[in-house]
Amino acid sequence: MSEEVDPEPVREPAADEPRTPMWLPALGALLFLAVIGWWLGGPAEPTQGAAASASASAATSGSAAPGRAAPPSPPPVRGQ
Repeated sequence: MSEEVDPEPVREPAADEPRTPMWLPALGALLFLAVIGWWLGGPAEPTQGAAASASASAATSGSAAPGRAAPPSPPPVRGQ
């Protein structure tokens, strides 16, 4: 490492430094806003699949939902 280090920060990019195209930060901002809009506009309630899995887990734990009868238990297995 024989090169000298300049303690001053660079104020301007070098002449051969490529400039960022202006569409690139605009694309990033557009994607960011799209994700925020998708997240805020998503359903506030759980989806049908999540509700079905929640009711299935409640049924397997032995607790019945209010107003519904508990599902019948399977018949006992007899010796073979």
